[in-house]
Amino acid sequence: MQNKVTDLYLISLQSLVEVSDGTEEPNKSSITVACQGAVYSGSLVSEEAWRREILDNVLTASDTGTEVLSRVIESAAEQLSKISSKEENNGKLERYIHLIDAKLVSGAEVFDIAPVRIAISSVSAWSLGSFR
Repeated sequence: MQNKVTDLYLISLQSLVEVSDGTEEPNKSSITVACQGAVYSGSLVSEEAWRREILDNVLTASDTGTEVLSRVIESAAEQLSKISSKEENNGKLERYIHLIDAKLVSGAEVFDIAPVRIAISSVSAWSLGSFR
């Protein structure tokens, strides 16, 4: 992890989408980010909404390993929850933003991609709004 001050605006925006309003529909905000030479665009959502989207994608696949993969994702989420709730780890875990309906922008081309998780510390620029 880099020793730099993380963008507090981006952390605040991620925190806003993490707050649940009690409905099934996740809180979202359209965003475009530059990250290590790549440009991603999509709907910024909570980690829980991102994980549900990943699990939906996994469970609709016809592979025989989908059940195992979904258990791995759920287990990782449980472990991260335990680690992040311990006071001594406060601030030591990398923070991430989570995009669904994501697109990768490469030159003049825009590609639909799976839900993506991006380390906030790797984001060099961002803007509200997304590519269509």
